Amino acid sequence: RLGKSGIKLATLTNGSHLHEEIAEAFARYGTWIRISIDGWNAESYAKIRNVKLTEFDMVINNMRNFANLNSSCVLGINYVIDNQNYGHVLEFTKLMKDAGVNHMKIMGVLVSNDGRESNQYHDAFRESVYSQIEQAKLLEDGKFKIIDHYHEFPERFDKDYQTCPSMQFLTIIGADSKVYSCHDKAYTELGLLGSIEHRRFKDFWYSEENKKRLKEINPSKDCQHHCAEHKRNLMLHEYMNVDQGHIEFV
Repeated sequence: RLGKSGIKLATLTNGSHLHEEIAEAFARYGTWIRISIDGWNAESYAKIRNVKLTEFDMVINNMRNFANLNSSCVLGINYVIDNQNYGHVLEFTKLMKDAGVNHMKIMGVLVSNDGRESNQYHDAFRESVYSQIEQAKLLEDGKFKIIDHYHEFPERFDKDYQTCPSMQFLTIIGADSKVYSCHDKAYTELGLLGSIEHRRFKDFWYSEENKKRLKEINPSKDCQHHCAEHKRNLMLHEYMNVDQGHIEFV
């Protein structure tokens, strides 16, 4: 219904339901899909996600089938590097290209809100990952790209703004029927906005309860950690601080 109304659609997903009607809908109306899949084979994926051994092959099959629909919807992969999967970057890249995905985004896992601790964690295998990424880039062509976000983290994650406009765009609805401010704070008390277990999302979102909760979250105090939306917030604050009478002028 959203696609038919002209609204652009995208999703972050584990890919387990990317088949039949859902796949067809995104193939027709979707702009992009990004699947998070940090295991490199059935055994590692089952261990990481606490799922059945058959789940990995099912997700890969969903990718292949979606790619075969020849849609303009971009199919991407998130591969988060840790001390378990770092030795399989190139191997997994080859599998993803063979499955027909359009790009593979590679990044490092954060193990602490102190960037130094996360950097020390990665130092043990950083050079191996760098080498594999360079080899993986040789697989790039007109249909497949590597998005290399594997780099050292800043030591601190300070924010100098008091409101988070990104919460208005990237709200998270958890499997527990609760609504969270963002994926960095999903399933935490600090990120909890409220519950939609016994009401519609629309009713909750426009409630005084939610408006009050959104105002209470202060990034300069509550978000001293890595934030995927930090750069977007900086851009939004810059835009919102422009003189509204002159905003149409470059």
